[in-house]
Amino acid sequence: MHTNTDITELIKAEEKLNKAFAASFDQVGVGAAYMTCEGRFLRVNQAFCATVGYSADELLKRTCQEITHPDDLNINETCISQMRKEGRTSQTAEKRYIHKSGKAVWTEITFTVVLDEAGELIWVVCIVRDIKERKKMEKALLESEEKFRTLVTHTEAIVYMVAEDGTFLLSEGKGLANLGLKPGQVVGKSVFDLYKDYPDMLLEMKRAFSGETVVGEAFVDGHFFRSWYTPHKNPEGEPCGLLGLSVNITEQKQAEKQIQEYQLRLKALASELTLAEERERHIIALDLHDQVGQSLAVMRMQLAVAQKVARSSKVAAILDEVSGSLRQAIQDTRHVISDLSSPLMNELGLSTALAEWLKERVGAHHGLELQFIDDDEPKPLSKDTRAILFRSVRELLTNVIKHADATRVSVSLQRRGGAVQLVVEDNGVGLADGRHPELDVDESGFGLFSIKERMSDLGGALEIESHHGQGVRVTLTAPLEPDHING
Repeated sequence: MHTNTDITELIKAEEKLNKAFAASFDQVGVGAAYMTCEGRFLRVNQAFCATVGYSADELLKRTCQEITHPDDLNINETCISQMRKEGRTSQTAEKRYIHKSGKAVWTEITFTVVLDEAGELIWVVCIVRDIKERKKMEKALLESEEKFRTLVTHTEAIVYMVAEDGTFLLSEGKGLANLGLKPGQVVGKSVFDLYKDYPDMLLEMKRAFSGETVVGEAFVDGHFFRSWYTPHKNPEGEPCGLLGLSVNITEQKQAEKQIQEYQLRLKALASELTLAEERERHIIALDLHDQVGQSLAVMRMQLAVAQKVARSSKVAAILDEVSGSLRQAIQDTRHVISDLSSPLMNELGLSTALAEWLKERVGAHHGLELQFIDDDEPKPLSKDTRAILFRSVRELLTNVIKHADATRVSVSLQRRGGAVQLVVEDNGVGLADGRHPELDVDESGFGLFSIKERMSDLGGALEIESHHGQGVRVTLTAPLEPDHING
């Protein structure tokens, strides 16, 4: 039996508890509202007021339906009905309120029904969370997914995602038609089954599964594809599959092949043109030697006879002058013949022709200290190879004279196994830093680039070593005649 004092204390405790509950209700960080099953607000907190833009007094004069978006009017009734039917006391749903400003506000509401002792609905408690930011993110995500879907659907390439076990998770893009496939047709199938005949491609995919980004090319069903494989990682940053992009480059490959064929044809034509020029030079040189040179020599001998029988000193002086002019003409003709095609090279070989040309045309006229070295080993060379090597050395030495500001130059001719090696070295200013000598072309059109190309045509090579201020060393390598390599 309770005394009056006990009852008083109970009443005070209840009042204190009610005040604490009211304070908590009003200060909680999420919206909260009590309403009847018809939707009339009984009590609302400040967070709910802030969400919908109305004051507490304004809301208590309204029903929930009055501030609910027209498309969501049935959500309250549906949720309450479903809870009653399933015997549950709470349920969560998303709905829109109409803010006092007129804008729609997305919220997530947890409905909780309060029943009396007879099980009849007394009121409904609503916990309301503002989810407009989440909705913005969801909208942005949907838009991003739509853009991605549009991109992968309409791209001419093939876009795919493969799980770590090799199963296709995604396969899109117009490029699938080249393989006789439709978008999504291979989803659920294994790359290891579909492409078992392409081990290199599968190996590249396995590298991507391991975390490496890989670029590769493969010829599949009559088409060339260039593919990019990049690891697909889980939230922990660990590889869990791959993302792939494959582009059909068949037309590009065909174009590259045509270009390479054209380049080879042009190279062959250029090589043949150079050799034809060398042959023509040789013919002209022979004609000059056999006809013009011989005629000049005969004329000078006839003048010598005339000088002996000349009676007048005046006539003798004229004849002396003509004889000097003829001597110079003969010398000039010999130089022209040598420049066109050295007679010594065809008669005595490359070594003799180079030594003579260095002595007469370089050392005598330019004051350079010359050194010519020959290992005296047999060096059987074709006529065309001799001509190209001789002309290349001449052009290199011309460059030295014009540009190197050198005082010493050496040329060495040596046999290296099945090849001949010609080295031209000077002590000049060298090549400037960053300069690309292989691109240099002199005014004759037979610069270093042309020399390099011609050496390549012969099956040989050109190498250049230089440091600024320390001269240049150029090495020419050409193959010997196959039938004489072991001779």
